[in-house]
Amino acid sequence: MKMESAAAGQPPLISLVVPVYNAGAWLDEAMASIRRQSFEAFEVLLVDDGSTDDSAQKCSRVCAEDARFRLLRQKNAGPAAARLTGIRAASGQYFAFMDADDRLAPEHLARLAAGAKAGHALCCTGWQSFADRPPEAVPKAEAPGWLAGPNHLNRLLHDQAIGWGLWNKLYSRRLIEAVKWPVGVRHNEDLWANWRLFAAADGLYFDPAPTYCYRLTEGSASRRTPTPEDLQDHWTVAQAILNEAEGTPSEESARAFHYEKMLYLYSMALRQKDMAPYRPLMKELAGHIRAEFGPAMGSPYLPRPMKAAAVLTRFGGPVYRALCRMLLPKGSG
Repeated sequence: MKMESAAAGQPPLISLVVPVYNAGAWLDEAMASIRRQSFEAFEVLLVDDGSTDDSAQKCSRVCAEDARFRLLRQKNAGPAAARLTGIRAASGQYFAFMDADDRLAPEHLARLAAGAKAGHALCCTGWQSFADRPPEAVPKAEAPGWLAGPNHLNRLLHDQAIGWGLWNKLYSRRLIEAVKWPVGVRHNEDLWANWRLFAAADGLYFDPAPTYCYRLTEGSASRRTPTPEDLQDHWTVAQAILNEAEGTPSEESARAFHYEKMLYLYSMALRQKDMAPYRPLMKELAGHIRAEFGPAMGSPYLPRPMKAAAVLTRFGGPVYRALCRMLLPKGSG
C-alpha cells in the first residue's frame, strides 16, 4: 500500500492518542506497530499517566527517534483523563485511540483514513483479540460499507464486530469537540462516550477487516473478577444510555440493550464464590428484570439466547444459579 505523509506545514490528518500506564512490557511492540503503518499522515500523543515502571523512558526514546511522537505527562488519573489530555494537545483533523499494550496491523490507519477521505465523520474497523502472540495476518473480510443512522447506534449496542471500545474507531474533530465526555464511572466509560459520539454522527463508515489487535492481559478489566462497584458502573452506563435514547428512534434498541446488560450483570454476580457483597445489587437487578420481563420478551432487538436467559433468571432459581456457578473461572471469586 502506498505510503502517505502529511504535507510540510500542514496538520496531520490523524492524531493517535495513547494513554500509557505501566505498560513497559508491551510498549516496544505497540510503538513498532504504529511506526509500521502504511499511512503516515499522523501524529502520536503518548500520555504517561503517572507510570512507575520504565514506560516514560521507553516513550521518550521513541519520541527521540520519530518526530511524529510526542510525550505528555500527568499524575495518575486513569485512561479517560489521559485521553482528554491527549485530545487537548492534538492538532489532527481526526482522532484515533490505542491502548498501550495492543497492536495495529500495518494497514489499520490507512483503512480508517479511507473513510475520512470520503468525508465521513465516524469510521471504524473490525478487531480481534489475542493473549500471547498477536495475529500474524488480517483475515479476509467483507468490503467496507456505510451504516446510516440510527442503524449505526443499534450496531454499536448489539454487534460485537463494531465493539464498544474507542480504540478501533476514528472520530472527526467536530464530533470530539461537540460531545460532552462522560465522567463518574471507571468501567464501561468507553461505551458511554461512543454512544454520544455515534449519536452526534449521521452514520458510520465500517470496514470489517479486523486490523486492531486487542491484548487480553491477566488482571485487566476484561479478565479479572469484577467487584460490586465494577458491575454498578456497567449498569450506570446502561441506564444513562437508555435515558439519553428516550424519545429517539433508538429507544427500543437501547431498552433491549439495558435489559441484556441487567441479565449479564446478574449472572456475573451469581458466579462469585462469595455473593454477600453483591446481594444489594442483585436484589435491585432482579426487581427490574421481573418488572420489564414482558416487554423484553417481545423486543425484536433482544436475541433468543438472551430471552432464554431471561426466563431462567426469572424462573430458574437454584438451577440457574448452579449453571452460573459452573461457569466460574478458576481462581476467581
